[in-house]
Amino acid sequence: MRVHRKSAGGYVDFEWLVMAGLIALLVALVIVIVVASAHEAQRWEAFKLAHSCKIVARMNGELVTGVGSSSGGGTVVTIGSTSDQLGWLCDDGVTYWRDK
Repeated sequence: MRVHRKSAGGYVDFEWLVMAGLIALLVALVIVIVVASAHEAQRWEAFKLAHSCKIVARMNGELVTGVGSSSGGGTVVTIGSTSDQLGWLCDDGVTYWRDK
């Protein structure tokens, strides 16, 4: 359903405005995620250097599957994966597992 309201310059299409707002919100969310990810990578690099972390183990990612039932009674099959990881032993005695 389209709602039009007369404005001084003509008609305003509120459906278009809502869609443009949602797209702008989605773009802003992607930007925030990318910036946060880059910041986390920088923090890890600084920590790794400050604590003399060395790679001590590697773990290959896996394919993960599952079967269950939905709330409607149907069968649900899930398929996912885990990423490859590196084990970093640091001078604090802790092994940190990070995505490769």
